[in-house]
Amino acid sequence: MNPTEVEFLVRFICESDAIEGIADDQSLVRTQIEQKYTRGHVGALLLLREHAMHKVPLRQILVLQTQSLIVSEQEEKGEREIAEKYRGSWRDCDVWIVKRVGGEIVEKRKTVSPAHVHSRMSTLIGRLSAGKRDATSSRQKRRLQPSRDSTMSTNGFTRSLTGTGGAAERSSTICTASPNSSPSSSHRQTEARRIISAFATR
Repeated sequence: MNPTEVEFLVRFICESDAIEGIADDQSLVRTQIEQKYTRGHVGALLLLREHAMHKVPLRQILVLQTQSLIVSEQEEKGEREIAEKYRGSWRDCDVWIVKRVGGEIVEKRKTVSPAHVHSRMSTLIGRLSAGKRDATSSRQKRRLQPSRDSTMSTNGFTRSLTGTGGAAERSSTICTASPNSSPSSSHRQTEARRIISAFATR
C-alpha cells in the first residue's frame, strides 16, 4: 500500500470515528494500517479494500462483517459497548440520528424502521451490483470502439490504444449510494458511514 493510500485511510477512519465522538491517535491508526491489523475500524477498511482489489461482488454479509468489526472496538475507544446481538446483525430496534450544536440538540430524526432494514439493504446492494455490471459493460464496449484520437494505423489496420480506464473507473463502488440515489463518486466518503449507521446499529 502506498503512502498516499495509507494517509487517506488514516484520515477516513479518524474523521469517521470523530462523528461518534471518538478521538483517535492518528499515529496508532497509521501503525495498525501498516501492520495490516485485522480488528476494529482498521480491520474493517482493510477488509473492504481487499474485496475491492479482487473485485469481489458486494454482498450483505460483507456489510454486516464491516459493521461488526467497527463496533466491536468502540468500548476500547471510550464509547458505550454495543450488545453482542447487534454486532454483525440487522438491527431490531429504532435508531435516531441527533444533531447537536454546542451540546444542545437542534435536530432529531428517526431512521428507517427495523422491519424494512433487510429488504432495503437487499435493494441497495442489488442496485449497486447492477450499476457495477452496467459500468463494466459500457467500458468494455468503449474499448472495442476505437475513437479518432485513440487509434493508430499499422499496415492498413487500426489498433485501439484504449487502456483499462482511469482510477475513478477502477475504484470500488462498495457503499457509495443510498437507497434513493444512484452511485456517485462524490458520495463515497460520506455515504459509507451513513449507510452503516442507518442500517446496522452503531
